Amino acid sequence: MKNISIKRLVTVIVATSIAVAAPSMQQAFAKPVPDTAGVEELTLRFKLGLMMAMNNLIPALIGTLVAFFTRAAKDEPVFALSKKDGE
Repeated sequence: MKNISIKRLVTVIVATSIAVAAPSMQQAFAKPVPDTAGVEELTLRFKLGLMMAMNNLIPALIGTLVAFFTRAAKDEPVFALSKKDGE
């Protein structure tokens, strides 16, 4: 476990979070914001987007962490899925 790249782990978690949460946030802000809307309306939409994203984000992060720790060597390419020939 001492050969784990922390920067790669953070990058993978951030990329997964963005990829999973973006559709939920887009859905929450899909309707046009009324001209009379204030900060409360935007906050409500943001909270709704976060709640929808959490339903998808938790299983995605668990799967990402399992995949990361399966292949966490610093000296391998980021998207390496199998060992090199002869290993």
